[in-house]
Amino acid sequence: MKMVEIIRAADTLLATLQITEPMVDVFELARMQGLDIKYRIFDKPWDKTISGFLHPTDKTIYINYNESPERQTYTIAHELGHFYLGHKPSEYGVYLRSASQGATGKKDIEKAADAFAANLLMPEEMVQRKVREYKLTSREAGVLASMFGVSESAMRVRLQTLGIT
Repeated sequence: MKMVEIIRAADTLLATLQITEPMVDVFELARMQGLDIKYRIFDKPWDKTISGFLHPTDKTIYINYNESPERQTYTIAHELGHFYLGHKPSEYGVYLRSASQGATGKKDIEKAADAFAANLLMPEEMVQRKVREYKLTSREAGVLASMFGVSESAMRVRLQTLGIT
């Protein structure tokens, strides 16, 4: 799927729901699609890097109880990406929060879900508007992150992607 299609999917969803201001309520978006959200404690050594996953049969997004609310929100948005972009369950698995995975090591389908999440939670038009309204730069990424309910690192990546310095 091309980036323009991913952006269009997130923008269409926001427009359909008339969401024009941050924070995007991913819990409500999931509920509207009949998806439950359940918290899990991933405590086995091999699964401590799991942020969450979408279980299509259960129509449930499972998220890691031990992660920050901002990370949980991003994980839900990522899993909604798989759902809204029509990814087949056989094409993706659990969403890992592994530094070794990095953006370059991820499968294209995971990159697409990440792009959907970023565009859903931090839409370009909203970010640009808040930057202008409050005369912010990338140095104030933390301020923007608070407005949008995302982590500062997620906002820094988004600002870089949008070319905001």
